[in-house]
Amino acid sequence: MWDRLLVDCNIATMEERPGNPLGLIENGAVAIADGKVVRVGKRTELAGFRSKTVDALGGAWVTPGLIDCHTHLVFGGTRADEHAMRRAGASYEQIADAGGGIASTVKRTAAATDEELLAQSRRRLHALMRGGCTTIEVKSGYGLDAKSELRLLKIAGELGNAEAARASRHPCRPARSPRALCRRDRRQADPGGGQAGHCDQRRCFLRHHCFHA
Repeated sequence: MWDRLLVDCNIATMEERPGNPLGLIENGAVAIADGKVVRVGKRTELAGFRSKTVDALGGAWVTPGLIDCHTHLVFGGTRADEHAMRRAGASYEQIADAGGGIASTVKRTAAATDEELLAQSRRRLHALMRGGCTTIEVKSGYGLDAKSELRLLKIAGELGNAEAARASRHPCRPARSPRALCRRDRRQADPGGGQAGHCDQRRCFLRHHCFHA
């Protein structure tokens, strides 16, 4: 006996068939047992099987779960006010000079507690789930050192607990450009601006943006 049977629905299996590139099934049914999809087909093909519950979807479309392969869900605060600034004609540089931009998110992320970051990130995860996502990659990136990045990855690991969606975490380089870091290195090495402070950008990028977890 199945746990759940979805009926009165149209299904996009994404399995290509001759003349049917999306594998569409009209008036289909989906059988679920132990939290897994065990059978998909025409409603008439599944009619002879028993299920604990039967849900009619009113002709809705059922598709495989969506995958969001690049998110930064774990961060503090919001930059919604910057949308108004951009609409008013402000450039990103002007927004950054006013205290906004990525730097402001990095600052707010560092100031937030782990509990605050987890609660904010879970709300973002739920919004993606409502949109049909079942797998979400969560990147770090709003820390500027290994300790901060590992903190964000730890929170990302907790994010998928007790959720129907799968959250996959992945390290991402900190939100600062290698060119800007090279300029900083040159100033530190030779404040007078001479050649002694020149650095190889590739080596600079690796030194500042890669770390071992």
